[in-house]
Amino acid sequence: PVQGAPGLIADLHETGGTLILWLAGAHALIAIWHQFVMKDGTLERMNPLASNELADSRE
Repeated sequence: PVQGAPGLIADLHETGGTLILWLAGAHALIAIWHQFVMKDGTLERMNPLASNELADSRE
């Protein structure tokens, strides 16, 4: 292992990258949960094109 500040920075960088990957994976799983289990239209509300199409269909 690298010692000192460079080692600390490398460790923080690796930990941060791992955390971002876990958060992205959790985010994707939660989006899938909302789409296929909850069926609450979360993805449609987040998509600006779908929102415009929904607004057009309501008129």
